[in-house]
Amino acid sequence: MQEEEPFSDLKLEDIREHWHWVKHGVEEVIEKTGATYIAEDVYAKCIYKDAHLFLNEGIFYIVTVTTDEFNMKKSLCLWITWASIVHTKKELNNHINYFSKIAKEQGCSFLETGSPITKLGTYLVSIDFKPVVTWYKKEI
Repeated sequence: MQEEEPFSDLKLEDIREHWHWVKHGVEEVIEKTGATYIAEDVYAKCIYKDAHLFLNEGIFYIVTVTTDEFNMKKSLCLWITWASIVHTKKELNNHINYFSKIAKEQGCSFLETGSPITKLGTYLVSIDFKPVVTWYKKEI
C-alpha cells in the first residue's frame, strides 16, 4: 500500500509580500507570550533565510531549524503560529503532517512548538507530541 502524500494548503511565501498583515499577528504573539524579540527581528530572520514563512488565508507559521548543541540532532521548530480564525483538527493535522514531511526532508529528528494556549497543548499531546518543559517567569 502506497503512503499518502501529506496534504497542505500552506505555501512558502516571501515575508516582504505579506508583512502588512503578518506583522500584526507577530506582534500579537509577542504580546501574549512576553517574547523579548520585536516584530522586525522576525522579519529580518525571514529575509536572511534563518526562518521561513508558511501561510494560507487566515493562518501563518514561521519556522526555523535548530540544532541541539550536545547531540547535534536537528528540530523543525514552529516558532510563531498565528491564526485569525479557528481551524479544524483535520486542518491542523494536515499542517502537522506537512511540517513533519518538511522536517524529515531537512534531516530533522523532531518537530517542536510551544504555545501559551492550554487547549492547543492538550491537542498536541493527543497527536503524540510530548510536553518537555513548562516554563514560568516572574518579573523582579
